[in-house]
Amino acid sequence: MLSKLSILILFLFCRFYLFYSGEPEHRPLKIVDGWDLSEVSSEESAFSLVDDSTLIEYNVVRLHDEEELPQAYMSEIVTPVCDDTLCALMNIRVYWNLLGNYIGYDTISGKPLTKNDHIEFEEEDYVKLHKLLVDDNSIIKRKEKKELFDQEKTRVSEVVDAVTGATAKEVKEAVVDGALYSCYTLYHIVHGPLSDSIQSDMESHYNISLQEKLLGSLHSDYQLYALKRLDEAEFMTYQNRIMDLIRGAIPLNRLYIMKKMPSEMWAERSTQETISGYYSQLEVNSQSYFLRKLEELGDIDGKCLLNLSGNVESMSRNQLKSYIRILSNNEERITQEVLQQINLALESGKQYYGYLMEEYLHSNDFIRKNQN
Repeated sequence: MLSKLSILILFLFCRFYLFYSGEPEHRPLKIVDGWDLSEVSSEESAFSLVDDSTLIEYNVVRLHDEEELPQAYMSEIVTPVCDDTLCALMNIRVYWNLLGNYIGYDTISGKPLTKNDHIEFEEEDYVKLHKLLVDDNSIIKRKEKKELFDQEKTRVSEVVDAVTGATAKEVKEAVVDGALYSCYTLYHIVHGPLSDSIQSDMESHYNISLQEKLLGSLHSDYQLYALKRLDEAEFMTYQNRIMDLIRGAIPLNRLYIMKKMPSEMWAERSTQETISGYYSQLEVNSQSYFLRKLEELGDIDGKCLLNLSGNVESMSRNQLKSYIRILSNNEERITQEVLQQINLALESGKQYYGYLMEEYLHSNDFIRKNQN
C-alpha cells in the first residue's frame, strides 16, 4: 500500500509531466488571416533585447515546427504605458513571423488589457488593437508622444484624480479609445528594434531546409525573401516550384520571378509551354512581360504559339503587336490550329485591335498559303 508521501510524490510527478512535458500551445487571441501556430512543437530562447524607449529587457522565444525548423517568434511584453496614474501595466504576448512582421497577440490569463480608469478592454477594443498592429504604416508610427494629444483640450478621469490631454483627432480613429498610450507603446515595441532582431536571428539559422520551407510557403513575403536569395543554378533546381509560383503568386512576386529567371530556363520549351498555358490567369503586366520575353528569344515552341492564339481576343493593342512579332519570328511553327484560333478571335468582334492581326495575316505569303 502506497504511503502518503509516495502518493504526494506521484501526484507532483504527474503534474510536472502534464504541464512541462507536453507540447506548448500557441493559439493567439488575435492572429493575421492565413496564420496558424497550432503546428508549433517546441520552443527555445532566441535572444534578449533592451527597448530604448522603456529600458525594459524583452526575451524573445523562437518557435519550431515538427521538423525543428523556425516557425515564428514570441515575446511576453510587460511594460508601463502611461505618463500618469490612469493606466496599469500592460502584459501581453506578441507573435511575429520569421521576417519580424507582426502576426498576432494573446492576453495573459487573469491579466486583461485595460484602458484609462482601469476599464477592461471589450471585444471591439481587442479587434481594433489587432488592426492597428497589423498596419506597418499607421499614423502613430510617425508621431512622437507629445504629438498624440490635442494640447488645447483635456479629459478628466472619473476614477483617478488626474487630467490628461484629449486624443488628437488624427490619431483617434487608429487607436483604442481610452488606451492611447498602450497602443502607442505597444506599436513601437512591435515594429521597433525587436522586429529587426528577429529577422537577423532567423537569418543566422537559414539553411537549405528553411529555404525550401519559405519557398514552398503560401505567404508572399516568405516567397519573395527566398526568391531573392536564389542564384541561377538554384532557380533551375526549383524549376517546378518556380512555375507554380508564376501561376499563383501575387503580381509583384510573379513579375520579380520572371525578371530574375535565367536565360537557360526561358529557353526551355517546357517553360514557354507552361506559362503560356495559364497566360489568361496572369495580370496585364506579367502578360506583357512574358510576350516581350518571347520576342527576345525568337525561337518559340509551337505549343506556346497555340496557347497564346487562344488569348488573342483579350490582348491589348501592345500585346497583340508583340504576339504578331512572335508569329513573324516563328512562321514555320504556325499551324492550321493556331490560325483557326486566331480567326475565331477575330470573328468574335471582341478584339478591338483585330485589324492589326488581319493586316499581318493578309500581307504574309506563308500564312496565306497555309490558310488555303
